[in-house]
Amino acid sequence: MTIDTLEYVKKLEAAGVDRKAAEAHAAALRLAIEAELATKADILRLEASTKADFLRLEASTKADFHRLEASMKADFHRLEAKLPGLEAKISELKAEMMKYMVAQAFVIVGIVFALLRFMR
Repeated sequence: MTIDTLEYVKKLEAAGVDRKAAEAHAAALRLAIEAELATKADILRLEASTKADFLRLEASTKADFHRLEASMKADFHRLEAKLPGLEAKISELKAEMMKYMVAQAFVIVGIVFALLRFMR
């Protein structure tokens, strides 16, 4: 935002304000406004700072991603190493379950024959 101080002075003079007072008002107004405005240097500094922040964040995110990836790979390899042992245990449990199922079948058949014999 800019202010046309000459135009401001002319309007104050037209309203009856002394030229020196009008110029002082215009200068004070210009200083007050300029103090609040961002300069090109301010914007360039902010842009550089924002870019630097973004680059740090990007590097940090990449590093976090690589750490996570390495951790997941290590976990996957540990699980793969345990897989043969788990497969053997599963096979043992299947065999054990089959034994119990066959035994149950014989018991059920025995009970059925006993009941049929008892009913005669």
